[in-house]
Amino acid sequence: MPSANEQRGEVDIEIGGRSWVMRPGFSAVSAIEKQTGKSLIELLQGLQSIRVTEIAIIITECIRASKVTAPPTLDIVGEWIMENGIDSFLMPAATVLQNAWTGGRKAPAPEPEEGNAEPAA
Repeated sequence: MPSANEQRGEVDIEIGGRSWVMRPGFSAVSAIEKQTGKSLIELLQGLQSIRVTEIAIIITECIRASKVTAPPTLDIVGEWIMENGIDSFLMPAATVLQNAWTGGRKAPAPEPEEGNAEPAA
């Protein structure tokens, strides 16, 4: 099974005894927004109160976007979440949403303020 391409913002997730790649592409985001009735930013801002169904939708649609043969259905992903615990799936779902928002780029580290820079070794 191929592993995630971090340059594309892809995220690996282990479910059903198998490793899957979640790709935060346009088709995935469009399907997620349509099915949840929420925009990408609304989902990101509401992660603390996200519903299990929304987590399952995010995972399912991002796996489908990776163009795998026979991707899992929403019901199957939902059952995996319930059998293995929501906490196992929230972080990968949140990460792939964040990657969709940023294009997979990491935020740059803040520059030290003048006068607070650490001395060179």
